[in-house]
Amino acid sequence: MNKLHQITLLARNRISSCVISLIFKIHDQEFDFKPGQWLDLYLSNDPELKCGGYSFASSPLRKDQIELLIRDNPKNEITNFLHNKLQLEESVFISMGQGKFFLDETSDEPRLFIAGGMGIAPLLSMVRTLALTSKKAPYILVHSVRSPEDLLHHEELEKLIMNDSRFRYFPFLSEEGRLSPVYLTTFLSILKTNPDCYICGPGSMNEDMKKMLLEFHIPNEKIKIEKWW
Repeated sequence: MNKLHQITLLARNRISSCVISLIFKIHDQEFDFKPGQWLDLYLSNDPELKCGGYSFASSPLRKDQIELLIRDNPKNEITNFLHNKLQLEESVFISMGQGKFFLDETSDEPRLFIAGGMGIAPLLSMVRTLALTSKKAPYILVHSVRSPEDLLHHEELEKLIMNDSRFRYFPFLSEEGRLSPVYLTTFLSILKTNPDCYICGPGSMNEDMKKMLLEFHIPNEKIKIEKWW
């Protein structure tokens, strides 16, 4: 087991009725992760203890801080502690970035990001990273949720549209229906060429989106999926 890294809580913000944003200071200058990866979080510097897994929502280009978006879950000991007990200036410990679902930063292709619910977290890390780069290719974020309050960091993404001509953002309420081939036609026409596709949401949504993208002749190797549990 690699060493754990200390992080200290700088800010806590409730961004919906059941989701909080936690901003942590990173103490280790060698700490790193890739946009889209997740981490294991421990309440003490002991990797033998119970941990919780959470996706980075921030860009690794911000070397001093990370952000986690965490939905309340009273049955999960770690999540419950983060929601209700962790105090400002208190420290916890995390692993390096983990997982094979991450942004290919070497690609110059357009990107299509499709998120369902809390699956926005790793895709937000990717979008924030692209916003800080000089790559010319366009990129689109689609976020499908049940209600408007579930559109996490909606205002930030709306502002990004104004500040970055490469970026388009499409919030989608599931009460209006499911994402269909009609919507995908619109997204793909904006991007013009076959994009690198990143999908993160509930299992059924992931499979539906992949099936539709394949029907639009997007190569299988350009479709990357992370299931949000």
